[in-house]
Amino acid sequence: MTRGIPWGLGFSITRRSYHGPSGFQCHRSQRSRSSVVRVKPSLSSHTPTPWSTHSSPCTSLSRSSLGAQPSRRNEASCPARSGSGPRRSTPHERRPGERSESPCTSKRERLRTVTSTPSPAAAELPRTRAGAEEHPHPSATTTAIVRQLITAASLRPPFSFLRGLSPRCYDRRVRQPPSAARRALPPAHEVLATDAARELIEQRGRPAVALALREVLDALRAELLSGALPPDRDALRAEALARLPRKVSESRPAGLRRVINAAGVVLHTNLGRAPLGEPALAAVVEACRGYAAVEYDLDRGERGHRDALIAPLANAVLGGDDALVVNNCAAAVLLAATALAAGREVIVSRGELVEIGGGFRVPEVIASCGARLVEVGTTNKTRAADYQRAVGPDTGAILVVHRSNFALLGFTEQPTLEELAAIARARGVPLLVDLGSGAGGDTRALGLSAREPLSRECVASGADLVMVSGDKLLGGPQAGVVVGGASWVARLRGHPLMRALRPGRLVLAALEATLRAHADGRAARDVPAVAMLARTPAELRALAESALAKIAEGGIPDGVRLSLAATEARVGGGTLPLEVLPSWAVRVDGVAPDPLAALLRAATPPVIGRGLDGALHLDVRSLLPSEVDDLATAVTMALHKAVATGAGPKHATRD
Repeated sequence: MTRGIPWGLGFSITRRSYHGPSGFQCHRSQRSRSSVVRVKPSLSSHTPTPWSTHSSPCTSLSRSSLGAQPSRRNEASCPARSGSGPRRSTPHERRPGERSESPCTSKRERLRTVTSTPSPAAAELPRTRAGAEEHPHPSATTTAIVRQLITAASLRPPFSFLRGLSPRCYDRRVRQPPSAARRALPPAHEVLATDAARELIEQRGRPAVALALREVLDALRAELLSGALPPDRDALRAEALARLPRKVSESRPAGLRRVINAAGVVLHTNLGRAPLGEPALAAVVEACRGYAAVEYDLDRGERGHRDALIAPLANAVLGGDDALVVNNCAAAVLLAATALAAGREVIVSRGELVEIGGGFRVPEVIASCGARLVEVGTTNKTRAADYQRAVGPDTGAILVVHRSNFALLGFTEQPTLEELAAIARARGVPLLVDLGSGAGGDTRALGLSAREPLSRECVASGADLVMVSGDKLLGGPQAGVVVGGASWVARLRGHPLMRALRPGRLVLAALEATLRAHADGRAARDVPAVAMLARTPAELRALAESALAKIAEGGIPDGVRLSLAATEARVGGGTLPLEVLPSWAVRVDGVAPDPLAALLRAATPPVIGRGLDGALHLDVRSLLPSEVDDLATAVTMALHKAVATGAGPKHATRD
């Protein structure tokens, strides 16, 4: 029996291919004796007509059964086709298996005869008489064919013809009615209409929330069908709202966030190094509120340069006759080596080939600007005579790199800047000093035991250019400040690379406020990094007691013990590597430090502590006084969550 097919699709019952009305090619099914639909798009290069035939091994309708006109090529040579002479039986009148006796019958024509018994539905197909003018229109024939097949399909159960169809032919399926579990799942628009979802949309945007909600509902649907959740609509809605904020955060992280540094490292590179003080923040807001005279000379009413306002303050604090600002200190070294020694030699002591943060090394920085590095001396000892022998006609500069992130002790020797300045002046090459740490004043005045070299001292000793960082001991934003002789600074400012390394107005505004605080003697009050380094042990203990009291006000879970502990902090930022800062911290016992640290990092704002002696320590050396309340709230919530989730061990308390 012929199986039913959808309206508009071709079908197949004989051994030839047939192009259906929509340009599809039909084939006989290999799974059943009866004719079923097999549809694939025609791959012929031309646009097939509904009645074109091919010598394909696939099965299709015979040309005669579709009422096609005879071929004109054989019309004159074959009396049976031309109508002259005795009329012979045509393929319309031949029985299945009967061979034509026409002299023009070729092998191809014989292959086109019916080789199998047509189905009952095919037996009822309309026949046509010989003569092209009596054939019905192809669309009428197609309509009759489809009507016959639909009638045959109506005798079967609904959609029974889908059994012989492949997904390429008919990809729609009979959908089962949703189960009670599926009906219990709330729709997305219902969840998005709640107050909690609307608040989240206001914070993160509707697209992000809708995408996250789709993933949440998919997870709930899977758990619902597996029986892990009851089919309660209200409970499922509440569960979706509970999971939604975390899913939004995972799909689209919040980005740069403020954190509370309780690790005891003042200039923490991974946390942005020096925090900005209130004067610097106010200057940034004022500069960004509208327009700012970044490169405009208000006195003359014409274009100026963006270092005009910074240079006087930088020279007052760091020394030199002129100054310029770039992105960071590494950029300052790159600019100086490129502008003064590209294609020439740069002489550096082997004991100063340091590696800075991020895996970058001084030799690589020098090589990237096209200069050739010339190493002199040894790791522990380099003398002035080593530089004297290395300087030649191809020397572009002498570079001195301050070992700010490590210390070289013991059997060591190095020349003074005065000695190197004399050699450089005699040979006519510039002396460059990469100071890095960039202290704005004597570090011993802050109570530190070590003394960092000062930029203005290097300039006074004969250095032509000195490069310092703005976000280390200076306590400002990330920047590289170059001070020195006006002629050398002018050469750097006129180099094309300066355009790529120049900072924006945010950096300039914050740096100007920081330099002004140093120049006015207010750095210990208005520059937070300097203030943290200058704290006394008594001040640190008082701050730790205040933080402990605030945490206790929120309620401490049973089994958790808080206490004060004396700790040691660090300066950080690749400066003063041997300096140890005495400090105080809040010690948390009774909760495993790793799970508690993870909960604190997930708080708002995140809190970064330090694990020590099997307990988490919250060091107050790097804590701002304004952050005590936020710290207490985050710690209280994290402790309750840790205890509720069973984060142990309980025996990790201290006697």
